[in-house]
Amino acid sequence: MTSTTVRRLVGAAMLALVVVLAPMPAGAADDVSWSIRPQDPADAVIAVRAEPAARVEYGLVVVNEGDGPLELEVTTSDTRVDADGALEVTDTRTAAGAWVSVPSTGISIEAGEQRTIPVVVVVPPEAAPGEYVAAVVTAAPAAPGVVAVERRLALRVLVTVAEPGSGSAVPLVAGAGLVVGLVLAAVLVGRTIRSRGRSGVLDETGTIPHGEPM
Repeated sequence: MTSTTVRRLVGAAMLALVVVLAPMPAGAADDVSWSIRPQDPADAVIAVRAEPAARVEYGLVVVNEGDGPLELEVTTSDTRVDADGALEVTDTRTAAGAWVSVPSTGISIEAGEQRTIPVVVVVPPEAAPGEYVAAVVTAAPAAPGVVAVERRLALRVLVTVAEPGSGSAVPLVAGAGLVVGLVLAAVLVGRTIRSRGRSGVLDETGTIPHGEPM
């Protein structure tokens, strides 16, 4: 895969989202803070290459940067682009998001500590060669009460399905020419995480057709 191909593949590595559901008093937004990244600090996204029916495991590192214990929900999801070319992480798991799983949907991390969460990608036997994009989403649930604030961070999962018989079932490393961009702001549209940056060349299922002209 060339760096030009990956530039077209990836519009954003990580999405940051704060959803305010009610008026929030000053200082409340600082109670929860965390970051996420691939287990290899040199990588910006989780990227794997595998044949149909293959299984690949990678790690997502979650760091509690706040002053107190952190409770997070961890899920996987599909991605898509809208008519305006904006990148979306949806709440559905019917496309590439269904290939990705995490062993636990809830984690607890003490202040200043970090945890590595296994991220498992299982490529369906019928998957066609090409590039597919999903996401791992971490969310701090809104606390009960008058003030309701929900925050989410999502990291891209790039899956390159290789031709059968190629013997590929490995994570891709930064040295493979991975080029990504960082989305600094996102808003909630309905129940969809929608970024304000341009995305890669994806179709409505979050797939980049194999062999697409540059």
